[in-house]
Amino acid sequence: MIILTVSVFYISQGFIAGLRAESRALGARKNAKNLKMFLYINTSDCKKVILALIDKKGRILKLRKAKAEYQQSEKLLSLIEKLLSGAKVCLPGRQAPSFGVSSDRSLKGVIVVTGPGGFTSLRIGIATANAMAWALQIPIVGVKNNKNEPDSKLVMRGFKKIIRAKRFKQVLPEYGKEPNITILNT
Repeated sequence: MIILTVSVFYISQGFIAGLRAESRALGARKNAKNLKMFLYINTSDCKKVILALIDKKGRILKLRKAKAEYQQSEKLLSLIEKLLSGAKVCLPGRQAPSFGVSSDRSLKGVIVVTGPGGFTSLRIGIATANAMAWALQIPIVGVKNNKNEPDSKLVMRGFKKIIRAKRFKQVLPEYGKEPNITILNT
């Protein structure tokens, strides 16, 4: 009888702890509702890709820096996918994935660094950002990095612009110098 009582006590304590954990998880899901997320893309350096996920208050939730020396086109989309799925962010207009997060926790805008930087690396980042924003019908803004500012400052400048943006408007690169094109005479 004592063993049975102790077992029931521990089982009920485990059950209550499980309910508390479930309740916290449900509370977190409720708090996740209407959570606006913004994607930051910086490919201005031809040797790396920098991505960040920003919440509705302008805080950087996740930051990913990846070496991609002359490989932005091969790595950028998979890095974006990993960042968004790792943070359980849904794309607008898509059904919520199986991880049980409200579809309201979705990407609401894109911030992209427009230059100066390498021609190809900027073109890849900006073209990807424009295509994503257009396809998802979300706003996009560009930020220029003239003074070699840290990404945290670029994110804040971009965030101040993106919260005012209402619709998609194509972003163009600002290369910072004339193209260096070599023509061979044959």
